[in-house]
Amino acid sequence: MIRIDLVPTLCGLAAAVSWGVADFFAAKASRKISPMLTSIFVAAGSALLYSLFYLLYPESSFPWTQSGIVYASIAGLFMGAGLLMFYYGLEKGPVSIVSPIGSAYPLVTTLLVLTFLHGHLTGWQIGGIFLVIAGITATSGVLTAKKSERKITSGVVYALLTFVLWGISFAFLGEAVARLGWEKATLIDILLELAAILCLAPFLESREHFRVNPFKLFRNPLIAGAAFIQVAGLAVFNIGLTKTSSTAIITAISATYPALTILLAVHHFKEKTTIIALSGALVTVTGVVLLSLV
Repeated sequence: MIRIDLVPTLCGLAAAVSWGVADFFAAKASRKISPMLTSIFVAAGSALLYSLFYLLYPESSFPWTQSGIVYASIAGLFMGAGLLMFYYGLEKGPVSIVSPIGSAYPLVTTLLVLTFLHGHLTGWQIGGIFLVIAGITATSGVLTAKKSERKITSGVVYALLTFVLWGISFAFLGEAVARLGWEKATLIDILLELAAILCLAPFLESREHFRVNPFKLFRNPLIAGAAFIQVAGLAVFNIGLTKTSSTAIITAISATYPALTILLAVHHFKEKTTIIALSGALVTVTGVVLLSLV
C-alpha cells in the first residue's frame, strides 16, 4: 500500500523554499559585492547563527562518534566548495540556468546512496527523481535556447561543479545525521563549510582583498538574509533526514528550490521564461509527489 512519508516531504519542501529565497539574495549580493565575499560572509553568518542556537539548544541524545564526525566533516568540506562554485555561477549567470543545473545534485547523491551507502529506492521514487531532474532541465530554459546560446559558459561550468560537489556532500550528510543526530551533524557541517570556503576562495580570485569592514557586510540585508534563511533551510533539511529511510528522497525534494529562484530572477533580473519552462516546474512538482510515496 502506498503511503505518503509526510514529515520528510514537508521538511524537504521547506528547505527548498528557504534555499530558493536564499539563492536569490545571494545572486544579488554576488553581483553587487563579489561571489567570494558573499560566500565567505554568508557561510560565516550561518555558522555564527547556528553556533549560538547549538549552545542554547538542549543536548541531543546522540553521542559523538568518530565515524559521524568524519562523515559530517566530509559533507561540510564538499558543501563549502560547492557553495563557492555556486556563487561564482550566480555572478556569471544567468540565474535561471545556473540554479537548476546546480540543483541536479540528487543524481549524484542517489548514485552514491545506491552504490556505496546501500540505500534503497522504489520504482516510483526512481521515476520521481528522473522527473525532478527533467523538470529542472526544462525550467532552466536550456531546451528552448538558441543553438549559439547552448555553449558551455563559465556560469554553466560553475553550476556543473556545484551539482557534483553538493551531490557528494548530501550523501555523506545523511550518514552523519544517522550517527550524530541533526544537531551535531549540522554544527560540524556548517563549520567545515566555512573552513572550505576560506581555504579555497583566495585561489579562485587572487585580486580580491580581505580589506573590508566585516560589520558592514554582516549588516548588508542581502548577506544577512541569505545567511539566516540558508541555515534555517539546512536545519529543517537535517531534521527531515532523521525521519526518512532514504537520503536520496528528501535530497531530491529539496532540489526543487530553483522554481522559486527562477520566478524571483525573472522579475528582478528581467530574465525571460517560456511555456516549456513553466511546464518544467509542473513536472518537477509531479516528481516531488512521486518521491514522497513509500
